[in-house]
Amino acid sequence: MGAPGAINLAWAKACGEYMCRFDGDDKWYREYLQEAADALDKYTEAVLVHTDVSFIDEAGNITKEKNNIQRPSLLKFIDNEFAGILENIISTRLLLWPEKAPGIKYCPGRKGSGQASGTGFVRLMLENHVSCFIDKPLAYYRIHTSNMHRAMIKDKSAEINTLWILDFFKNHNNSIVKMDWNKIYFEQNKHLGFAYYFHGMDKDARRNLNRAMRYRPMAFFNLSFTRIWLASIVGKKRYDSAKSVFFSFKK
Repeated sequence: MGAPGAINLAWAKACGEYMCRFDGDDKWYREYLQEAADALDKYTEAVLVHTDVSFIDEAGNITKEKNNIQRPSLLKFIDNEFAGILENIISTRLLLWPEKAPGIKYCPGRKGSGQASGTGFVRLMLENHVSCFIDKPLAYYRIHTSNMHRAMIKDKSAEINTLWILDFFKNHNNSIVKMDWNKIYFEQNKHLGFAYYFHGMDKDARRNLNRAMRYRPMAFFNLSFTRIWLASIVGKKRYDSAKSVFFSFKK
């Protein structure tokens, strides 16, 4: 039935006080559930808790231990992170308190959309509620060649699903103003453009980066953005070859 249908079915049948979504290729720290549940017990205004994560490789070796969830500096320990999660700052390794948001009955997402379904409930819950962030890694996120998100870049479903979910919430009655929506659409299109580029999909990278500049024209004057945009015109293979020759000559 696809990920959204499976998650909707699980949501309908779940009867516990808390629930947590868990990807099969990830891991938790031993103390994760206890600390997450303690936080929800203590901060009763929050509907969910999420934490920093450690990046691991295919063999389970830690490649980056902490500071992998980047939250805006203005956000407090407990805050409304709805705008932030639309920019994907929240890890899906989290603990939910569904009883606090009883109106959330389904998970929005196109069929087969791992990305939309994975955070669909979270976005709906945070649209009008606050969350709690534990600023230390309590879960592991595995990065490998068969990672679902990489596959979704390759088949372009990540782009389709991302823009679908943004349009879905933009048509909701929420507190996000036009300026913030422009920032959200810019960040997501930039992220997609960079991801396409690093997978060697130059035309798709340039298409998304051009779209990102429509939301924030001044991005053209950002060095890292413009470098990837220009490299997507030249082509990643040619750009990497030229860079290799340049650094060899420099040595």
